[in-house]
Amino acid sequence: MPILESPTLDATSSVVQTSFLFRSGLKRVIHNSMLSESHCEQIVDPFCSLLLSSCTAARDPPSERDRPDKISAIFNFHQRMSWLLAAVAAVISFWVISLARILSSSSCVPSDPGFLHSGFGKRRNVLLVIAHPDDESMFFTPTILFLKYGGHNIHILCMSTGNADGVGNTRKDEIYRACSILKVPLQQVKVLDHPGLQDGFNETWDLGLLAKLIQNEVRVWNIDLVSLFN
Repeated sequence: MPILESPTLDATSSVVQTSFLFRSGLKRVIHNSMLSESHCEQIVDPFCSLLLSSCTAARDPPSERDRPDKISAIFNFHQRMSWLLAAVAAVISFWVISLARILSSSSCVPSDPGFLHSGFGKRRNVLLVIAHPDDESMFFTPTILFLKYGGHNIHILCMSTGNADGVGNTRKDEIYRACSILKVPLQQVKVLDHPGLQDGFNETWDLGLLAKLIQNEVRVWNIDLVSLFN
């Protein structure tokens, strides 16, 4: 009588082999990100241990005759959760690797980028153009903090009050409060309420009008750099 290989054992063996390859690959990638060998071990080993533990539920399961329905359901749930934990561990490990590579990469923005200087250490006047209130917080907070750290002068031009839902005045007040927290002088924050630039999915803004309004701010405030989020 031929001996049939157990699918469960095949699955377990596959997990062990995959974990070994996964660990080797992770260590190679993390090492390339200029982290030390000890740091590689600290990052890789916990996730690979969790990956290996996921095969425990699949190894030597009790037979159907030896387990009641409730125990069977619990076992199946535990088995599924084990694989889920392994997947989560893999995702987290790749996230950690990506973060490590970003932090150690020489391509990161330098602390004193040349494009923000116009010679002799002069700081730039920067105009941030946004569509409606809350964009300054959702899209520009890292930019604002970076520019403030460098001593640059920030101006914000908001093209509408965001009155699509009838709460334009509330949102206008919120942008001033947000800019106060971000240390942007309120006299350098301008919120427009132009009839041709009303907020709403069915509203179409005229590009010529936008360009004219932005050019006016550039001229008035002697802007060196204009930044938009799209």
